[in-house]
Amino acid sequence: MRGQSSYETLADHIVILGWHGFRTQRMIDQLRGDIGEKDREIVLCTSQAIENPMPDQVHFVRGAGLNTPDVLTRAGAATAGDIIALGHDDSETLAAALGAAAINHDAHIVAYFDHESFAGLLKAHCPHAECNVSLSVELMVRSSQDPGSSRVQRQLLSTLEGPTQFSLKVPKDAAWVRYGALFATMKESHDATLIGVAESALGDDLILNAPSDHRIDPGTIVYFLAARRIEPGEIDWPALRAGQAMPGTDNTTPNPGWPT
Repeated sequence: MRGQSSYETLADHIVILGWHGFRTQRMIDQLRGDIGEKDREIVLCTSQAIENPMPDQVHFVRGAGLNTPDVLTRAGAATAGDIIALGHDDSETLAAALGAAAINHDAHIVAYFDHESFAGLLKAHCPHAECNVSLSVELMVRSSQDPGSSRVQRQLLSTLEGPTQFSLKVPKDAAWVRYGALFATMKESHDATLIGVAESALGDDLILNAPSDHRIDPGTIVYFLAARRIEPGEIDWPALRAGQAMPGTDNTTPNPGWPT
């Protein structure tokens, strides 16, 4: 309850650096709302003089600073699978994210900033970190131009309300498929909607609403909307590839206009 315990023995857990009251509570509720994540251990870290605010949901670590070796060690940051940094200001968030990255090069590190300049600093030192910068202005403009957009944006991100945006990676042993074929299969078999693809998790190669004949290779990250997370093993990739033949072709000879 007082945050003095150690969770160094945990592995592949989620570490949250920073406590913001209701804001962090919603974050934890969203994490628990994802069926695929609900059983993972969560360690909440803070430098505030408080007791564990959610003892039935998270482990708790309290220390002098979010980036101190003591806090990061007791939180098990070195063996965590995901680390979320959200300090009381951009400076604290940057320090916490850099401290975590220094002891764990494999974790997926996510940080939220109010200013783009701090996100640039983190990316310069930790290219594998994922930075979220406030989009409040952009969201307000979209809502003003297209009334009701706020409810769409909210539901796209919420694991607690309606279909949500998820992602999966095409298995390495799968053959390439067309965007249109995967779109149809995901809708017919899983009632999910394919919305985009990317070759990497953090690069500038995201393609939303790709052309129907866009080639999806093994290792590609697929983004989709669904009521629940769909695992790669739930999709019959061989059958999907075999069923792509266009009229006038067979399953072994590709149409001349197809990618090779």
